[in-house]
Order: sequence, then structure tokens, then C-alpha cells
Amino acid sequence: MSLLDRSRIDLPLARDRRERRRLGGIDRLSAQRALLVRTTDALQVADGVLAGGWLQDRWFAWRDADGRSCVAGSAGAHTVPLDAVTAACLVGALVAGSGGAASPVLRSSVEATWHALHRSTGPVDWVRSPSVTELHVRELTAWNDRPDREAGQVRGLLADARAVVDAELTRSAERLAALT
Repeated sequence: MSLLDRSRIDLPLARDRRERRRLGGIDRLSAQRALLVRTTDALQVADGVLAGGWLQDRWFAWRDADGRSCVAGSAGAHTVPLDAVTAACLVGALVAGSGGAASPVLRSSVEATWHALHRSTGPVDWVRSPSVTELHVRELTAWNDRPDREAGQVRGLLADARAVVDAELTRSAERLAALT
């Protein structure tokens, strides 16, 4: 028997590798879908924040424990009591909706909103570098702060961002179905 006779070689190792790759793909898609669902929830909460009040030139407004009105910009985002926010700009609402500036959901919320702003039709690049995400935050902030901007336009952009996430959820469900 020749070593080149493939009919005599058992290939369980190759099958195991394929199965591990398939299962890894399922795990990655499942994790992505979980993040997308959390992103949809964050965008919905952000819309609720904006429904309570919309700001320009500041990120947040809230009442402190003594009932005084307070405002903060991006530098104060880490110190704002998110449960006391009474008004926010677009990015402030995304921060509040995501649960804070350190939330992993914030980045995907920013990317979905930026994608919606540019009306991009391709898939979203959910894993941007922090520096690119920072540029997107600045662009969204500048868009929000334009003098002719209105609250309805900002809330409309959030609705468009939710549609972006919904489309991505549909695409990922199709890819997941193909793996199972």
C-alpha cells in the first residue's frame, strides 16, 4: 500500500478542524448578535433621553441632589449621574443609553449612528479603532450642534441607526442559519 493512497487514510482530524471552525463561527455570530440586541436597546433608551430634552453645545443636563440644574460637556461624561439626566445631545444620549462612557455598547451605538448619518449601504465596521471612533463622536457632536439642527432630526437619526442595527441582525441571522 502506498502512502499516497488517499482511500486508505482516515480523515477525522480534518473533519474535527472543520467542525471547530463551524462552531467558532457560530460562537462569533452569536456574540455579535447579542451585542447588536444590546445596541438596539441602547438606541431605544437614547431616544427616550432625547424625548425628555435635547441639548446643543453640551452633552448632558441634570438636576443634582439639591435640585440645582447642572450641565456638562464631553469632559464630564464620566461624572454625570446618568439616572438623573434631564436632557442630552445626540452623543450624550448615546452615552446614557449605553450605560456610560466605558460601556462596550457605546462604540457599536456610535458606529450605527455614524453609519446612518452617512447613509452607508454596506455592512457596518463594528470594530473600529478607538481613534476612529473618537473622530466619529466628534463628527456626530458637530452634526448635533449645527445651528439649524432640530430635535426631531436627531431623533430621526436614532431611528435610522436602529434600522441599521436591525438590518445587521437580519444579515447575521442568515449567516447563522447557513452554519447550523
